[in-house]
Amino acid sequence: MTLWLGSDDWVYVWVNGESVHGYTEPRSCAPDQDRINVQLKKGANRILLKIGNNTDDWCFCLRVAEGGDGLMVGKDSEQKLSALPGGPSN
Repeated sequence: MTLWLGSDDWVYVWVNGESVHGYTEPRSCAPDQDRINVQLKKGANRILLKIGNNTDDWCFCLRVAEGGDGLMVGKDSEQKLSALPGGPSN
């Protein structure tokens, strides 16, 4: 699978507890700024993003694609995507 990610500003990504990506420079948010190839396990997978912001608003975009071609996992896929709300952690 490929994660396509955009962020304002920096971002760290973990998949199932393993660090898979980090970007630490200021930027404006736009889709598909980063491409991250990951191995997902059968069943549920946890994707955790930590977004940092220098000034103004913060933002992120994330989509999950099958392979590097950018085609999104969608309703025609047997896979189910869901999100869980998170809270601040210290």
